[in-house]
Amino acid sequence: MAGSILILDIDEQGIMALVVKETFQGVVIVDKCHVFIHELPVQEEQPEQKEEFNSFFESLNLIAKKIDIKDCSTATLFIPSSIVSFRNTLLPFKSKRKLKQVLDYELAFTLPLNNTNYLSDFTLTDISLSGGQNFVFSASLPEDLIRNYFNSLDHFGIRPELITIKGYVKAGWFAKKDDSSQIVFLDIQGEEKTLTFVINNKVVFVRSLKPSDSIQELTQAIFNTYTGFKQKTRYDSVFNKVIITSDKEAASGTNDELLDILNTRFQCPAEYAVVEEDFLSFLIKEKKSLLNLCQAQYKSDSFFKKSMTKIVVTGTIAAFVCILFFLNIYLDISSLDKELSLYKEAQVKIFKQTFPEQTKIIDPFMQMQAMVSGSKGNKIRQNSNTLTKNGIRAIDLLFEVSERIPAGVDIVASRILFNDNRLIFSGSTDDFNNIDKIKNSLEKSDIFPSVNISKATADKKDGKVLFKFVIRF
Repeated sequence: MAGSILILDIDEQGIMALVVKETFQGVVIVDKCHVFIHELPVQEEQPEQKEEFNSFFESLNLIAKKIDIKDCSTATLFIPSSIVSFRNTLLPFKSKRKLKQVLDYELAFTLPLNNTNYLSDFTLTDISLSGGQNFVFSASLPEDLIRNYFNSLDHFGIRPELITIKGYVKAGWFAKKDDSSQIVFLDIQGEEKTLTFVINNKVVFVRSLKPSDSIQELTQAIFNTYTGFKQKTRYDSVFNKVIITSDKEAASGTNDELLDILNTRFQCPAEYAVVEEDFLSFLIKEKKSLLNLCQAQYKSDSFFKKSMTKIVVTGTIAAFVCILFFLNIYLDISSLDKELSLYKEAQVKIFKQTFPEQTKIIDPFMQMQAMVSGSKGNKIRQNSNTLTKNGIRAIDLLFEVSERIPAGVDIVASRILFNDNRLIFSGSTDDFNNIDKIKNSLEKSDIFPSVNISKATADKKDGKVLFKFVIRF
C-alpha cells in the first residue's frame, strides 16, 4: 500500500491534523491532533513577511511535535470557503480542453484582487440555457497562498495532492449517498458557513456566507443567495431536501430553529446530519473528481508536464545511444562472420590442395584431422612390417625375444633398439639368475648367433637387477 496521507482541516481557530492510511479494510486514522492559533509562538512583526505563511508553517511545526508525520508523503488540505472565490460562468461549449483555455480570461475581470495571479479549477454543471450556453462552476485561490502551503509542506518532505473546500466535499459526499437529487446543503463550522446547491446529485453552486448575528439574518442571506441563483440560472425546479452539518458548538441549540425556518422557506424537509467515518474513504476515492486548487506547477502530475521537453530529449538521446550500442554489436558480429567465412574458404582451399581425390567436403577441418590420423596409423603398420638388412622383419625379432624368455621369469622392458643388425634390449628383473636364464634361452635361437650381457647391476632403490642385452641377428 501507499504511504500515509496527512489531512489538514484549516479554520479560523487553527488546524485539525489527521494521519490516515489506506488498508485493505478501508481508511484508518493512525493519529490526530488539533493545533490552535493561541498555541503558536509569538513572533516579531515583520512587515514584508506574510502572516498566512508564518502561521501555517508554525502550525506544521507544532503538528510534527504532537504526532508522527514522517511516513506521510502526500497531504490533503481543507481550506476555509471564505478565502476562495466561487463563480458561475456562462460559456458556449462543453469541451473541458476549451473551457480550460478560456476560463482564466473569463474570470480575470470578476476576481476580487487586481494584479494577483489566481489558480482555478472548474466543473461543468448540468444547467444550460438556450443558444448552447452552459453554466461552469469554478473556484479560485491566489497563487501566493498555494505557494505558501506548498513550500511549507515541502520542508517536511510532503507534497500537497489536493487543496479543496470541506463544505463542498461534504455536500458531494451527501449527494452521492442520498436519494434526493436536489439538495440545499449548509455546513456551519464556527463563523465559517458554506452554502452549497446540489442539482442532479452534482454540486453546481458554492458560496461562503458572511458572519451573521442571528438565525433570521443567516436564513435571509441563504434565501437571498438562492434567489440570485435562480435568477441567473433560470432554474425553476424546487429543492427536495435541506441538510445542515455543523460543529458541536453550533449544533447545541440553534439548529432546530434554523431547520424550521429553512423548512418553511424552501418548502421541503430539512434535517441535521452527521458526517460519518466513510467520509474519508469517499474523499480519498473521489479526490480526482473533486475541485482541486493545487494546479499549474503545484499539481501532482505537473512535474512530467513541466519536464516533458527534457524527458523527451533525454529519452531520444538514450534511444540513440541504445541504437548505436546495438549497431556496434551488429557490426562486430558481421565482421566476425566475414572472418569466419574467410577461414572456412581457406580450409576448403587447403583441403583440396592436400587431398585432391576427395570431392565431398562437409567440414574440411574435421575431415583433414581424420585423414591425417588415418595416415599416421598406416605409417605405424608399415613400420612394423619393415625388413632389417638381413631380410628379417622387426616384428619377427621381437616375437622371437618374447618367446625365448623362460616361463616364470618376470621382466620389465624399458628399451628396445634396432641398430646395425643389433637388437639392444634393456630392462629389470628380480635377480641375476634370471639374467643368466634369459641369456641361455636366447642363445638357443637360430636367429641370434650372438647374445652378450652388456650390463647387469643391482638397483638399490627398489631391489631389482638392471640388465642390458646386445643381441646380434
